[in-house]
Amino acid sequence: MSAGVSFFCMLSQPEMMEKPMRNESIKTVQIRQKIKEVFGWDCAMKDDLLLNRYTLTSDGDLIVIVK
Repeated sequence: MSAGVSFFCMLSQPEMMEKPMRNESIKTVQIRQKIKEVFGWDCAMKDDLLLNRYTLTSDGDLIVIVK
């Protein structure tokens, strides 16, 4: 029975790891679309840098983080 539990854990772990990556991917796509809408240009910034400098409100407004 413990082998079945280990097997389940091994299968569920990659699934849990993929979900945040998918959410970040969707978020970066939405941010890039909003940048295109607001500024009129395509953003070629790397995803991690993009997520550090831009975010969206729950209403879809673009927030620019200036450091």
